[in-house]
Amino acid sequence: SVPVGFILGQFVEEQAEILTFVIDPAHQRKGWGTLLLSEFKQWLREKGCRTLTLEVSVDNQAAVNLYQKTGFVLQ
Repeated sequence: SVPVGFILGQFVEEQAEILTFVIDPAHQRKGWGTLLLSEFKQWLREKGCRTLTLEVSVDNQAAVNLYQKTGFVLQ
């Protein structure tokens, strides 16, 4: 099977940061981003992560919507 996306992050002690999050354009808006992000967050919780951050352009409305839908708070 071929991957539809990936997340690259760093995790140190109790803090993690998403550095890159990509879903193949052919697979966007089909729930894959939500699924991948949810699985990543669950994996981090199991490893003891307490804080997850990322940076996103406010112009990237699709990404902003996804992050808000999955519990991120914009600052």
